Amino acid sequence: MKKNPTIILRMTNSCNLNCSYCYDKSNHINPQKENLKIINNMNNIVENIKKILINKNCKDKIIFHGGEPLLIDAETYEKLILKLIEFNPNIKFSIQTNGTLLTKEHINIFKKYNVSIGISLDGYNEEMNKYRVYSNGKNTFNIVMKKIELLKNEKAKFGLIMSLSKEILGHEQELYDFIAKNNLKCNIRPIFMNENRK
Repeated sequence: MKKNPTIILRMTNSCNLNCSYCYDKSNHINPQKENLKIINNMNNIVENIKKILINKNCKDKIIFHGGEPLLIDAETYEKLILKLIEFNPNIKFSIQTNGTLLTKEHINIFKKYNVSIGISLDGYNEEMNKYRVYSNGKNTFNIVMKKIELLKNEKAKFGLIMSLSKEILGHEQELYDFIAKNNLKCNIRPIFMNENRK
């Protein structure tokens, strides 16, 4: 058994976006029911995690993931985190989100329990972010940038994960300038072809 395992906890199957390169769209069916599902299954979730995190002295890691994990209420996150740190106060938490549903209440809970926040944003403008859209086709870039400003104003710990397409070629300097101007930490990865995007 690895001394410091990392658990990727799939908080939801559903998502509020319709990203064209998403490999998981078939599971995005019941966004309104996701919070209740976590509440109803919380004890089972915690008990299963305890079976993996057997050493209470280890600095284990749990990444809240999805779907879109912010379909879950801030209050529900706090209840879950409290149950987990009661078992192991050394657990480190992070969350990976598209950012569009981020609220001040979420941020307050995440700050309180030192949860690192990863925000998905592709590129430096709407054109570069054109694959990350709502079901009606509306681009998410400006909304996510407003959430980033909220994170900054609240002095929350966050970074970006950028999935970059071929459209970025020839615009590397603009991307660098955007990251530097906004004082952003980011992890960059390429988009690969799949059956949803060719």
